[in-house]
Amino acid sequence: MSPANHISKGPMKVERLTGIAQDCVVSAVLFIAFCYCWGVGDGRSFAETIDNVVHLTLWFLPRNLAVGAHWVFSLVAIIGSICLAVSPIPGLGNRKVVKAASFCITLAAAYQFIMRCLTSGPWCIRSVVCVIIPVAMSMYSPRTKAVDGLSQFSAWVVSLRIPPFAALIAPVSISLITMESLGASIISAEKANAAVFALCLLQAAANQINSVADFYNGIDDVQTASDRSLVDGILTPKSMIWSAVCLTSISAVLLLSTLVGLDYSYWAYAVAVWTFEASLAVFYTYGPFPLKYYAMGDLIIFLFFGPGVCAMLALWTADPTVSLSIIPVVFLFVLPSLLVTIGILNANNIRDLDSDTEAGIYTVANLLGHKRSRIYFTVLQLAPHLLSLLIAYFYHCYGILFSLAIMPRSLSTVTHVCLGAQDDPQYKMVVKYASHTTLMYGLITAMGIATAPMGAGLGEVSLGGVFVSSAVCAFLYRVG
Repeated sequence: MSPANHISKGPMKVERLTGIAQDCVVSAVLFIAFCYCWGVGDGRSFAETIDNVVHLTLWFLPRNLAVGAHWVFSLVAIIGSICLAVSPIPGLGNRKVVKAASFCITLAAAYQFIMRCLTSGPWCIRSVVCVIIPVAMSMYSPRTKAVDGLSQFSAWVVSLRIPPFAALIAPVSISLITMESLGASIISAEKANAAVFALCLLQAAANQINSVADFYNGIDDVQTASDRSLVDGILTPKSMIWSAVCLTSISAVLLLSTLVGLDYSYWAYAVAVWTFEASLAVFYTYGPFPLKYYAMGDLIIFLFFGPGVCAMLALWTADPTVSLSIIPVVFLFVLPSLLVTIGILNANNIRDLDSDTEAGIYTVANLLGHKRSRIYFTVLQLAPHLLSLLIAYFYHCYGILFSLAIMPRSLSTVTHVCLGAQDDPQYKMVVKYASHTTLMYGLITAMGIATAPMGAGLGEVSLGGVFVSSAVCAFLYRVG
């Protein structure tokens, strides 16, 4: 190579590094401005923000729904902040990451602007920053925005398998709202957040371990893999295992943070429940006897998202002297959504029935066969609506009947999974479709219970809750 080429490449490299540094500085400035816009440093806790800002603005909603709304937008803000932070870094950022950062931060800033305008007026500094942030994000164009391929960060996000997280949202939201209805109030919003994120991290770790196990066992290949991070070589099995270890470790740290203030006599129970959940997450597909491959997947899902979630939330978020005694009732309210959740796994197993059989893997689906596995799936989708009717009658909680609004979606899911042609390329998406059904069922059930709680008469039903629940239901139908 000639000296001239060395000379020409030197300035190009310096220019590239300078450009990356400039993008990082712009990203950092936007990140700090957004944190200020969101209210970081204003001295308010999550609960104080709910009581002094959100619930005052959304006065027409039950407090539980106001909490849920703020939690959702807080999650959007966190996702946007993470995407913004990694967006200028080569190999991590790409066009999709930049667009995700812009969308999430703009949405969160708009929410904050509305909240602050109605409580503090439009001319306070934070309100003004909320207006500036979306404009700045629309102009934000790091060099990584020109990259169209899948980056390592976006591949890592895909490996978390976000759609099945609906399986966790349903039991968590229903458990928390049912505990409140039964008198076991959440003693700390921060502890509740820690508990929810700890569960999310365990599920994410389990999903990544599952991907690695399926890859090593030859179940996932170029044609069958829904998560292509490993089969396309974007991520390595080793890096994904380390990611799962880190996610599990962070979940354990969140557990330790919730033990503060908890009576010492309950510490062993809290640790035991977390260990139980973590063990199910790990040994679902890992170890000498991977439970998923021996037709125990349905049982693991039942235990993890049912009794496990109920017990963890009872210990971590409420007064155990009250909450532990009501776990059976809370579990009963969670049971309908739990059956729909098990349907996600069975949609996956029905889709992969033939390939699982060839690989020597046993699932409930291939033990039952094509016909009976579809009958089983139909029961999982429709039985929850019957259970909701029984719970409403015996516990006088007519809010749970909001879930009947999802009946058309349940029938549609049965049609997609049980009657769809398996050689159709779109059949690969049945798991995503079933996951969206679970999200719809869980959210609408939780919102219904919050709107018309146990023992509430007709005059005690929140009309604002009815309106918002109907709007959310219509939106979920529209986007799903």
